[in-house]
This record gives sequence, C-alpha cells and structure tokens, in this order.
Amino acid sequence: MHIEYLREFMVYARILNVSLAAAKLSMSQSTLSRHLQEMERILGFDLVDRTRRSGLTPAGMGFLSDAEHIVRSYDAAVERCAAISQRTQQVIVLQEYGGHPDVSAYLSSLIGHFGVEDDSVEVEWRRYSGYDLEEALVDETLDVAQTVLFADRLENEGARLAGEGIELIPLYREGIAYWMNADEPYAQKGHARLEDLASYAIAMPIGKVFNPMRDAVSDLFASRNLSPSFVYGKTWSISDMPLKTMGKAACVVPPQARWDGVLAGRADMAFVEVEDVDDEFVTCLLLRRHETKKAVIAFRDYLLAHVKP
Repeated sequence: MHIEYLREFMVYARILNVSLAAAKLSMSQSTLSRHLQEMERILGFDLVDRTRRSGLTPAGMGFLSDAEHIVRSYDAAVERCAAISQRTQQVIVLQEYGGHPDVSAYLSSLIGHFGVEDDSVEVEWRRYSGYDLEEALVDETLDVAQTVLFADRLENEGARLAGEGIELIPLYREGIAYWMNADEPYAQKGHARLEDLASYAIAMPIGKVFNPMRDAVSDLFASRNLSPSFVYGKTWSISDMPLKTMGKAACVVPPQARWDGVLAGRADMAFVEVEDVDDEFVTCLLLRRHETKKAVIAFRDYLLAHVKP
C-alpha cells in the first residue's frame, strides 16, 4: 500500500467530505474516492460508511489512529536514514598499500591536506588485495585504490580501466632501489645497473596486494630483455621479510624508502640504487568514474587541482 494513501485517508478522516478533502490534497474527487476504495480492497474491510452521507465505519475509526502512527513512524525513519546517508556520503574508503612504505604515506599526506580544506570527510583505511582492486571499486568496497605501473603501460592501462568504469590518476614517477643483506657486494657498493642485479631473486610479501608491483617489475625486466625471478616471504610487510633465509634475494622498493625509519633502521640491511632505472614506475590512484559519492568527488577534484605527475 502506498504511504500516500494513508496520508489521504487521514485528511479525509479529519474533514469527512470527499470533495473538500480532495481539494485540500490538490487532486480530483474521483481520484481520492478510487484511492480510498483501493485501500479498503487491500485491507479487507470498509473504512468509509457509505450508508450515511459521510463518515467512517467503526473499523475506519479504529484504523485511523494506527494510520497516523504508521505515517509518523515512516516519516521518522526516512528522516533518520537520510541523516545516516548524508554521514555515509562523507566517508571515503581508501586502500591501505602495506608493502612499499612511501606509497600509503604519500596518499596519507594528500588526504591530510585535503582534510584541512574539508574537515567533514571521515577517512577509513582498508587493506585489500591487488588483483581484486577493480572489483572492489566497482562494488564500492573501496572508494580509492592504489597501484603501480610500468610507465610504458600507462596509456593502455588507463584506457582499459576507463572501459571498466575506473579512472586512473597518475601521482608521481620514480625509479627503484634494491633492499638487500648488507654483506652483499652490491650493498657495500651502494649502486648497480639493473642487469647486474638480475641474478637476485626478487622477494615479495605473499599478499596479493603486491601483484601490481610484481607486474611492473616484470614489465621493466622485459623491456631490458631480462627475466626476473620471484620468491615470496610469508609476511604482509617488506620490513619483516626474512631475506637471510631466502638465499640470494632482495626486495624492490621505491628510492624514497631509504628514509623510512623501519627499513633504514635495519643495520643488517642496505639500499642499492638502480642507477639506470629512472622515472619508469608510476604510482597511481584508481577511482570510480561517474562517481556520485560527495566525499570522493571532492577528493578527485582536489587531486586534479593539486597533483602534477
């Protein structure tokens, strides 16, 4: 039954005149009469006493108080849920990118500055697997996701994602560094070419969140006619990677990772600059296209105005 039928019945019950009630409701008399009859059909009893010129049946009078309660409850529910919806509009859910320290740090910085401009937005971080990002964005599990691409794939990947209803926004370009046991020869030297490091297996956390980085590394090696090998540690974080038990292996990290307190604090580990890889990795954000959520729209506008990849 339409909630408006109950409102119309309440107006009629106060006036007890179909013509006057219809005029108050800005509808025709025939429409109001039809709605009252439809209500009676649905309820299974008469509301209007048609043996008299106007009036309610005993059942109609009894139903009136219930109708008023139903309408009040409905209106209160709509108001309460509208308020909840408005609050939800101001929550933005971001993917936590746990493996490469400065990626989430940079996004955290962007969100922090954005929050200064719009303090009504609430941020929720959520760890999510790499190859599931597109699905998570489409079904609104995530509002903003992070990924890393080999630069030569940027244009094609952007077009592919656009076809899936996802917008790719490049944040910045950078090279790579290796993080390895400090007693390795290249660790003591501090720099090397990519082909010199090709004999090291690339150690990665086992979580799928790191698959985009693995793909970017594979694309880089392929561009140099090299073939990388990968090993996986049973950890979500590079800082916990048990490299000493993994043979000749190293982690690939952004160059800025050398200023990460946890990684730099490992005296048994060292960073190796990959001197011939420059600006070939692009850190990007992924957002839904045709977004309607106010917080995400505002953040997207902030990114386009302030981020210059």
